[in-house]
Amino acid sequence: MSSRYLLGIALFIVGISTVSTLLYFEQLRLVEVTFVDQVAQTRAFARIDWIVQAITVVSQIFLTGRLAARFGVSSLLTIVPAAMILGFLALAASGAFLVFVIVFVLRRAGEYAFVRPGREMLWSPLDPEAKYKAKNAVDVPVYRGADYVVAQAQNAIAGAGVSAPAIMIIGAAAAALWGLVGWWLGRRFRKLEATDTPAARRTYKVFLRGGSEYDVVKNGLSWPALLFTWIWAWSKGMVWVGFGLLGVSIVIYAATALAGVGAGWAAVVALGYLIWVGNSGNPWLARSLERRGYRLVGEVAAPSRAAAFDELSRSADVQAVQTATALAP
Repeated sequence: MSSRYLLGIALFIVGISTVSTLLYFEQLRLVEVTFVDQVAQTRAFARIDWIVQAITVVSQIFLTGRLAARFGVSSLLTIVPAAMILGFLALAASGAFLVFVIVFVLRRAGEYAFVRPGREMLWSPLDPEAKYKAKNAVDVPVYRGADYVVAQAQNAIAGAGVSAPAIMIIGAAAAALWGLVGWWLGRRFRKLEATDTPAARRTYKVFLRGGSEYDVVKNGLSWPALLFTWIWAWSKGMVWVGFGLLGVSIVIYAATALAGVGAGWAAVVALGYLIWVGNSGNPWLARSLERRGYRLVGEVAAPSRAAAFDELSRSADVQAVQTATALAP
């Protein structure tokens, strides 16, 4: 469940990046047709920034806490996507600069006042290991990667002759998906908060070899496998798996280069490959341990890999537990 929750957070970040990027390109288009004077353009956006900051401060003081307390984190995660659905549809129907300003202000102020606090709250049920490892991977690489892919896709769509109103309708659909992910995350967050040990207690497979050697493999997504692929495989003693992943990486790079695939689509293929490796990594590791003589002795619910050894003390003899504790990282 923790892996699905983390993937949901990553998809929510993708939604933020998608909406922001589409609005940015619409801003470029409207500024070009609205302003001929650079000074007037600078003055207008300075006023917009002032309005955004003022709304953000007022909302954080009077609305954010009340919304979260009364309606839960789901309200913080869905209010801006809902507004963006209407905003994109309004831009598709009108395309006026004033309409864009309203949508732009709502998006930026809403992100600072509602989305960002709600997004930070999502990490609170996680144990420190998952929180800091996954958060660093999601906040920057996922956001920037999605920003790049969406920008390439938008350029490709516009280059194919798709009109600006049609692109805004695509933006409304993206905002709807973003809101759906936010709603799901809010529900999962509420369930996690209602339990004693929510997302923090992931399940681990415990393996034993020779009566004294233990190793532990987490169920679900492996972030190290996703981020480091073949390097991760070699570090876990899976030499041939590492060579295989390195070969697949080279094939994907060569195939996309020779086929003349655009950078955006190449990034989509690479992202899909990384997600596949991340989802497959821990099952591969479990099978590798079994081939090396380990046997599965059970599954343990614990907040971290090291804590799984402590949980093991409830079902193993003292000598085995002492050996396991000595081996724990």
